[in-house]
Amino acid sequence: MSDSDNVRSEKRREIMVVVLAPAVIIALTLASWVLARWHIGPVFLNASLALAAVLIGGTPRFIAGFKDICRCRITVNVFVLVALAATVAIRVQVGSGHRHHHVGGRISGELHPG
Repeated sequence: MSDSDNVRSEKRREIMVVVLAPAVIIALTLASWVLARWHIGPVFLNASLALAAVLIGGTPRFIAGFKDICRCRITVNVFVLVALAATVAIRVQVGSGHRHHHVGGRISGELHPG
């Protein structure tokens, strides 16, 4: 292969990544939203579609964030990792069987009966 063929091949690959990755992420996000909105199918299917969209779309940021943490640098990528960890922690805590009620202007948690 000549250099011009290699350049064309590289450009074609880059275009596919730029077009294909967002299309897959949008499709997964829409499918997850539709399943959740109209309560179609099991919950784990919805969660797995959403997780796949986050992992596919966020992989470059996650890798860069972990590299920045190892280098002791604070960048936008680190903030993305912190936000993701906080979101997962909140969801795990809320989904752990506690119901939160507003009592006297503040939120109190009590165990969900049964």
